Amino acid sequence: MKGKVYECLRLKPIFIELLNKDIRKKIEQAKADNEAILQNQHLKENELRQIYITGYIRRIGEPIRFHVENTWYTPDELCENSSLFDKFIGQTTIHYEYYSCDYYGRKTTNSTSEAIIFQI
Repeated sequence: MKGKVYECLRLKPIFIELLNKDIRKKIEQAKADNEAILQNQHLKENELRQIYITGYIRRIGEPIRFHVENTWYTPDELCENSSLFDKFIGQTTIHYEYYSCDYYGRKTTNSTSEAIIFQI
C-alpha cells in the first residue's frame, strides 16, 4: 500500500506539468484566435458599410460619387473610411453624381431610413 501512495505522490509534479503545458497551449491558441478576429474586424465593418451604400445605389440608380462635407466621394471611399461613412449617413439629403448616355448629372434625394432602403 505504501508503495502505491508514494508512487502517486511522486508522479503528481509530472501530471501538474502536463496540465500546465496543456493550459499554456490553450491560452496561446485563444490569443491567436483573438488576434485573427481583431485583424479581420475591419473587413466585416467595411462589408456592412458596403451593404448600406448598395441600398442607396439600388434606390437611386448608379451614382458615380456622393457629396459629403463639400467633397465628392466614390462609394468605395465611403465604405473604407468609417468617419466619412458616419457623416454620409448623418446627412438629411444625399447629393450624388451619375453618368447616363454620355451625360454627367447631379441629383439630390432625401435621406431615408434603412428600412426603406432595404425593402427594394
